[in-house]
Amino acid sequence: GDRRAGRQGALAPCGTLRGAGCGDDEVALWDRCSDGIWVEREARAKGSWWMTFSADGALFTASRNGAIRRWDVGNLEGEEIVAAVDDWAFPIALSTDGETIATAARDGRVLLWSVRGRRLLRALPGRLPVTATAFSHDGRLVAWAEASGGVHVADVGTGAEVATFDSGRFA
Repeated sequence: GDRRAGRQGALAPCGTLRGAGCGDDEVALWDRCSDGIWVEREARAKGSWWMTFSADGALFTASRNGAIRRWDVGNLEGEEIVAAVDDWAFPIALSTDGETIATAARDGRVLLWSVRGRRLLRALPGRLPVTATAFSHDGRLVAWAEASGGVHVADVGTGAEVATFDSGRFA
């Protein structure tokens, strides 16, 4: 196995493929064999720190240069979804329908991207570095956590913030 420091990991919906972002800006992939042992693949997705899998098993990565890519996990050929627009594009989350990606900018904004249209849909204001992003199951809400411990929830369609959680209090 690979002993380099991991940044973030993800498990494909099939349960037999996992990925981990490594300290050398690569995503390493492992396949689970029938005996339950994980075997590392030779190919690696370069320039990636954070990742998520879509429902159909495609790998989406965000790099520290701001690029977002979709990878064919069969041959690890990448397709750029968003070119580098900021020097930061993580953490990354993918809506359950696979149509929208949420990333964070260094200034704390949460950026919503169209996968199909390959464009910015909306920038949600933020104040602190974002440490996590997630979509609701129906894809109508996006949530993000700040380094301070605060959590915000916004409507994806309007961008309106619908809830804020701060130190265990609901606002």
